[in-house]
Amino acid sequence: YHGVTSYSGIEPGSGKDEIAKAIYLATSIWVNQRGSRFAPEDLNYDTALSSNAAATQGEYYFSIMSDDMVKKVEQGGSKELNVETAVGYQPSLPLFSVNEPWTEFRSALEDGVKNGTVFKGDTVEDLAKAMGVDANALKKTISAYNADCANGSDAVYGKDSKYMLSLGDGPYYAVKARPVSLGGIGGVLVNSN
Repeated sequence: YHGVTSYSGIEPGSGKDEIAKAIYLATSIWVNQRGSRFAPEDLNYDTALSSNAAATQGEYYFSIMSDDMVKKVEQGGSKELNVETAVGYQPSLPLFSVNEPWTEFRSALEDGVKNGTVFKGDTVEDLAKAMGVDANALKKTISAYNADCANGSDAVYGKDSKYMLSLGDGPYYAVKARPVSLGGIGGVLVNSN
């Protein structure tokens, strides 16, 4: 079995599915419960690989983005963050439109802050405290990532440079996500008995 998808704590039918989109933005950074990156975020284009990477981190992980990123997708959709191909379970089922503004995104994030599925901080230290992770570890992770963005390449995981956008200044949002579904590949081995 393998992971198939991740989940961000939205309530089905709530109309706030925009939070779920956040975990599939290749420009965000994924960190585990120790505040460290664990995979290249453009791995999300293969939902099995990304969910398996997430599953190795324990019960949950976080997808972090800056307020500047939020503003950009609100105004012009994910294409404003160089995300020009939507993640999907198959090409005919994209999880989001890359061209349409995510007009309810900030509202959904703020609702998530209220219900504990999204964490917000004006500084990296504030964000770490809200997330319950070590502030020094998260600060080191974000500093190293921002330095890689400035250099134009991901020295740790090799994420495509077009997705290497610095997190810049706060406030920051961290969406709590978890892999939730498994899919079987192949069948059960059987014999004539």
